[in-house]
Amino acid sequence: MAITRYYLFVTDTGLTLWQGDAAHLAEAVRFEAHPAGVAEFELLVASQPKAQWHVVLDLQEEDYRIETVPHVNARDRAMVMRRRLDQLYRESHYRSATLQGREPDGRRDDRVLFAALTNRLPLDMWLQPLVKRDAQLVGVYSIALLTARHLRKVTHIPPRALVVSRQAGSGLRQSYLAEGGLRFSRLTVLEGDDHEALANQLAAEAARARQFLASLRAVDRTEALQVVMLCSTTEQAALRAACPDTELLHYHFMPVHQVAHALGITVAPEQATAEPFWLRFVASKRPGNQYATADQRKPHTAWQIGRALRYLSVAILVGTLAAGAVITRQTSALEQQSQVNEQRRQAAERLFAANVPNLKEGELTPSGMKNAVNAYRTLVEQWPALEGAMRDVATVMARFPMAELDEMGWLVGSNPAELPQGFATPGQTPAPVPAADPNAVDVNGMPLAPPPGKRYVIVAIKARLLGYEDRYREALALVDQIAAAFVLRPDVVVEKITLPIDIRPEASVKLGGDSAEQVLGAPFSLKFVIPLTPPTPAEATS
Repeated sequence: MAITRYYLFVTDTGLTLWQGDAAHLAEAVRFEAHPAGVAEFELLVASQPKAQWHVVLDLQEEDYRIETVPHVNARDRAMVMRRRLDQLYRESHYRSATLQGREPDGRRDDRVLFAALTNRLPLDMWLQPLVKRDAQLVGVYSIALLTARHLRKVTHIPPRALVVSRQAGSGLRQSYLAEGGLRFSRLTVLEGDDHEALANQLAAEAARARQFLASLRAVDRTEALQVVMLCSTTEQAALRAACPDTELLHYHFMPVHQVAHALGITVAPEQATAEPFWLRFVASKRPGNQYATADQRKPHTAWQIGRALRYLSVAILVGTLAAGAVITRQTSALEQQSQVNEQRRQAAERLFAANVPNLKEGELTPSGMKNAVNAYRTLVEQWPALEGAMRDVATVMARFPMAELDEMGWLVGSNPAELPQGFATPGQTPAPVPAADPNAVDVNGMPLAPPPGKRYVIVAIKARLLGYEDRYREALALVDQIAAAFVLRPDVVVEKITLPIDIRPEASVKLGGDSAEQVLGAPFSLKFVIPLTPPTPAEATS
């Protein structure tokens, strides 16, 4: 459903209502600033309960002050500005603070433009019907503040200039822009609309403005003031001829449609007043609110939250549907894969039944004999004799009488990084070894034994060096000698699992005898890995 939007232009003499989209915004009706006009406006508001309202004003009693505040973070800056607004404009609800940059030297304080409507009545007259009806008030915008914030971006306007514009129903708005901000702004009633009267009033107002700026030392006494008048293309030449430059005043006549084009807005070349341009700017660019209070904007804020929640609900629904579609596709793919696996299983069963003859109990086929031999060979590899390893351990330990053997463990495996049970240190995980294919079968459909691979006898011992409890340097040297003694063959690998003292960089050394459990001797543990040579075919069949 399309949203109805109204744009109101408020002056001291009345209110003009504009309607349409940003590109075709047009004046619809005007209400005079008296009780009858307000009553007519109330009827319109009552007939449009779902409409959104944007207000642009150009009023006489609008005050501006530029002050510097310390440069602080955003939260503290908001508190400082709110406190200063309370001090400056305690009686006004319509006020704002706009950051205009920082000082170039010293502490580099922030320059802030404080603005407020010192007379609330001309605006309250039109906002009260909206507030009573809980209408969606989007924002209240001042032409002076819009000029200060956005016209400084137009490259054809000098960086220090008095910008003069006409607004129907309000008069001549004069705003002096310098150093990227507004220095002062005032509104005068338009005395006449013909070229000669407009040129005479422009020259008089420009002279007064220059005298005021010179008194503030905003311009040097000998500096020429750049005056930029916004007008239409049809009156540009006539105004240029009626306002010749002087030693202290230089005039620039810029068409309104040229300024509008620089800010991305389209107006007709014959447009002479500036309020249509600013209304279209508000309609298309949606600048931030300036004067509307939080209470006045509550209905619109609630509408925004509700719309965001609706969009979020739609997004969640779309995401849920998308996730459901993905899960459905995955489920279908799994069902198809399950059917394929079932077909393969049935085919394997048929192949097995076709290739394996029905044998009586005790009979064995050649393939069965071969598999039995392979199974026996695997069993021999997995469970070799331990006598040799025990003999090696006894021989080495006999050479070192100060070493007392406490525990010994052994295993046979294909991963030399494994440790017997009870010897692994916390966090130590042996590297995995690729597993053989469990589905491999021979030509007769019988399972194949895994191919012989490299296997190892892994022996680990725990021992103590008696009499070396506090002689750590000598104990470490003895452990090195014992480890070297276990290298009985070139292919044997010896690894020190634990040492009498933990010498890792991240370890901590506990000294003294405060422990309740005292261990005699300097404990250590070693592991040595002996490659296990697979038996030859002759050995396997003998």
